[in-house]
Amino acid sequence: MKKKHINILNEIRKYTFIISLTTGLIKVFLAVISKSIILLISSFYNFSISATKHRAVSEHDNPYKKYMEIGVLIMTSSFAYTLYSIYVIITKRQLQFNMYLAILIAAIAFTDLIVSSIGLIQAKKNDDIETEMIKFANLSSAFIGIALTQTAILSFTLNIDVSAYNGIVGILFGGLTSVIGIYMIIRGLKMDKKEEKKNVNL
Repeated sequence: MKKKHINILNEIRKYTFIISLTTGLIKVFLAVISKSIILLISSFYNFSISATKHRAVSEHDNPYKKYMEIGVLIMTSSFAYTLYSIYVIITKRQLQFNMYLAILIAAIAFTDLIVSSIGLIQAKKNDDIETEMIKFANLSSAFIGIALTQTAILSFTLNIDVSAYNGIVGILFGGLTSVIGIYMIIRGLKMDKKEEKKNVNL
């Protein structure tokens, strides 16, 4: 029964990238309607995370090298978001969202945060590296989503220039996401070297 349960989870895991892809497409649609550049940028982040998840479940590849590659993808995507946040500060760009859109963004972000945090703890306990990769991708997406959430909420609750604050928060969460990428690169390298040494000794 336990083996059957694991097989079902593995099959489900293969298609989790579709969720991020769908979220990205929804954000593109909302970006067009609301004429929001930041939503468009956020959608490309989701597309990147979708590619990351798809890479995580690809078969017949060295899992530790995949771990490193996904770390690079997350770090690169977060760096792009951080650059945009700096642009927001420099240009004092004002970002506008309506209340319902802000609630939707918040719901997605906090759901991602809770699910990915719980999943990461379970993956580390079970030493499940593939699930760990996916959950790290979800966590990085959640961090960007939280930054976007506060931007969306402030846009309709305050009538003052909050571009500097939005930019700083974006840089902060972009930095946190970069840390995830760096951690994955370093850990992936260590695990790969450890595996190579083990194979040499056999």
